[in-house]
Amino acid sequence: MLTFICRVEGRPRRLLCLCACGEVKDVDMSNFASGRTKTCGGPAHRAPMSYVEAHRIVRMERGKASARPCWRDCGKQGAEWAYGHLDSNESRDEKGRHAGIHYSTDPMHYVPLCLKCHRRFDRETTTRLRVNPAAKESSTLAVYWSYLHDRPGMKVDASAA
Repeated sequence: MLTFICRVEGRPRRLLCLCACGEVKDVDMSNFASGRTKTCGGPAHRAPMSYVEAHRIVRMERGKASARPCWRDCGKQGAEWAYGHLDSNESRDEKGRHAGIHYSTDPMHYVPLCLKCHRRFDRETTTRLRVNPAAKESSTLAVYWSYLHDRPGMKVDASAA
């Protein structure tokens, strides 16, 4: 998938190569010659992110859900990050424990919920969406949408500091 373009000036063991995806990559000559380096390693060549990886990234980028109040204003602290089902690039695992469950790879499509509210949110949204994908117009999702877009500082999590 890599095509040699030229040697990198001043670095005799480095080659400039063009990947099949269109990216240009500086690679080690011996790795290129042996076939150990086959692509640029960019996003086009990575395996799709799984449900578990997406949630790990949410925790990494936004911290623990328990550090924030439950967004349904029930008075409790959040316990888990919940996906709101409004990402136009929604993903879904095809196999394994989370097969069929929708999730987002964008951490900003998640809200902190206490356990009780998370279960309630899933009952009100996920079940409805499995039966009727057009149910994204539900009132629960409308509240979620306004929370994400109207709450001051939500996009940068300024309130979580």
